[in-house]
Amino acid sequence: MHINVLGGTAPGGDDSLCATCRYATTITGSRPSEKVVECARLSAPLNRIRFPVKGCSDYHHKSAPSIRDMEDLAWVLRTRAGRTIGFVQPKDLPPEEKHKTSGDY
Repeated sequence: MHINVLGGTAPGGDDSLCATCRYATTITGSRPSEKVVECARLSAPLNRIRFPVKGCSDYHHKSAPSIRDMEDLAWVLRTRAGRTIGFVQPKDLPPEEKHKTSGDY
């Protein structure tokens, strides 16, 4: 009889979140034991990952667009005195206004 427990221990295997994370660099050799994973979000010497990762607080799937990618595609609504209110394409913005941090809004 097989019982699934929600929120229980993850099943065995070496499926690591690092395999799909944008910050991971994975190097593999010809044997399964020849594998090196390093995380760009951790500082050396802690960036070497020595086990399959099941959960990570800074995981970002590599196929999902980054904030910067989304900003490059987004239209920006600008309001200034004496000008028409409307959307501006990112290519029409000055470089210093293209990429804002969350504290700039």
